Amino acid sequence: MGHSNGDSLIEFDDQGEVEDPFLAFIDYARALISPEQDEFAEEEDVRKKNPDVAVTEASGPGWGWIASRVLKTCTAYSSGVTAAILLSDLSQ
Repeated sequence: MGHSNGDSLIEFDDQGEVEDPFLAFIDYARALISPEQDEFAEEEDVRKKNPDVAVTEASGPGWGWIASRVLKTCTAYSSGVTAAILLSDLSQ
């Protein structure tokens, strides 16, 4: 059954691409757990443009590890979880 007010959980960005809520949460959690990831993403862009440039390896958990933990926690709490519960579990 659809929402009576027409709201959708899926958001669209400026170019009309679909923003998946799960993927958005994983990116949000990565940013909170390892805020310096943005620096490493910028360095990765530099390395792609110029492979001879040495860059620092990213620290902190990877995207796959975070996704796995989120899914594991959701399975363990089948009655439902909040973003706060997920973030708390990830930070431990």
